[in-house]
Amino acid sequence: MFHIASKAHGKLCNGVTRRECLTVGALSVAGLALPDLLRLQAQGPARSAPKSVIMVYLFGGPSHLDMYDLKPNAPAEYRGEFQPIPTNVPGMDICEWMPRQAQIADKFTIVRNMDFTQPALGAHSPVYIYGGKLANEKTASHPIFGSILSKLYSEGRAGEFRAHGGLPPYVALDNYDVYSAFLGNAHRPFVPTPLRALPLLNDNHPDIVNPGVMRNLGLGSGVTLERLQDRSALLRSFDTMSRDLDNPRGSVAAIDAYQARALAMITDPSVRDAFDISRESAPLRDAYGKVPHLLLARRLAEAGVPLIQVTIDGAGHQLRSLGNGFDTHGNNFVQMRGALPEYDQAIATFLSDLYDRGLNDNVATVIWGEFGRTPRVNGGAGRDHWPQAGFTIMAGGGWRTGQVIGATNARGERPTGVPYTPDNVLACVYRHFGIDAGRTTITDPTGRPHYLLRDPRPIAELM
Repeated sequence: MFHIASKAHGKLCNGVTRRECLTVGALSVAGLALPDLLRLQAQGPARSAPKSVIMVYLFGGPSHLDMYDLKPNAPAEYRGEFQPIPTNVPGMDICEWMPRQAQIADKFTIVRNMDFTQPALGAHSPVYIYGGKLANEKTASHPIFGSILSKLYSEGRAGEFRAHGGLPPYVALDNYDVYSAFLGNAHRPFVPTPLRALPLLNDNHPDIVNPGVMRNLGLGSGVTLERLQDRSALLRSFDTMSRDLDNPRGSVAAIDAYQARALAMITDPSVRDAFDISRESAPLRDAYGKVPHLLLARRLAEAGVPLIQVTIDGAGHQLRSLGNGFDTHGNNFVQMRGALPEYDQAIATFLSDLYDRGLNDNVATVIWGEFGRTPRVNGGAGRDHWPQAGFTIMAGGGWRTGQVIGATNARGERPTGVPYTPDNVLACVYRHFGIDAGRTTITDPTGRPHYLLRDPRPIAELM
């Protein structure tokens, strides 16, 4: 469907002209027309050895004491029901329900001294871990890291951050795409058409909705290639009528070029292939188990998408034994016994797949939630919210892996020594793209500069 802005508005608040509000068929996603994504890509410099990051959000607040920071010597009401097992890294123990990760622990690092205290944010929100201490869910005043990277990339300031070909620079395989703040819609991620509504591709797991080919990369329902080309002709006719109203310095020709590339993209099989996990072997799809989004994320990173967000929760196609994600206020141990083997299979397969394909230096992975769980088990055999402590798993990125960084006290209540925060993790992500978060700023529409992070120090032990 075409959308034509009123002549009463020469530009939107983010500086987009009336002409740029025209969209073709199914090309508009997440409030952003596909040509805008292509435009952002073209503005960035071409560089070698592109980097990617895959951010895995464990919705609900995963329990550090039952996954990566067990306390077998604590009183029973703290240590819970699970036992630690050794890994292939001496001195690193993890939960007995994650034996596959124990076999590949040299491929990741556990940061145990995390502090997730998040003032002014909601109980469950990824805004703090996606945006750091400057982020505020209630005001949405500071962009999340993906939007910032997209902005820096569009200005040629993002080092190794670039997308390949017609691929978008920033893809969200979840619904957390609304915190571009003052950077505007042009720096929101590409959000594929709702993944859970797509056909099953894996007959061996009929309860999994496999992403397959994303529908908003193809033609809309009832739209043939001929009709799409007719719409392109109609668009050109509107361009002709409004040329005198636009900036005369070549903007019309440039926009026409982006529209042409967008039209070509939806018929380009190489672009659609990147979003199509059915092209992977059935054994590999089976190995990813209940979290096929991780396989899709790996494909996108391998194809050249720099930024991919994935959420693992308890809904739909994912870890159904976690009915409300990792938010286990009651029956924590029953739920975790059901979910951890599935989680373990998916994460171990994913990390091994990255290494097997030689992607471990250029693709960085961060796995974390918004906080940990209460060290003391409550009366309902559950654990409640506990932002004072938690974990982060970091892999790839050329980082030093096969180690444990930091510790919590004997009951897992708080970090010992100086803790790390999401700011420090995000500083590592920025550095992965060649960006010094302590020296780089972004500018809001009033011309005011904003630092990327409040605490721009990366985690020294990873470097």
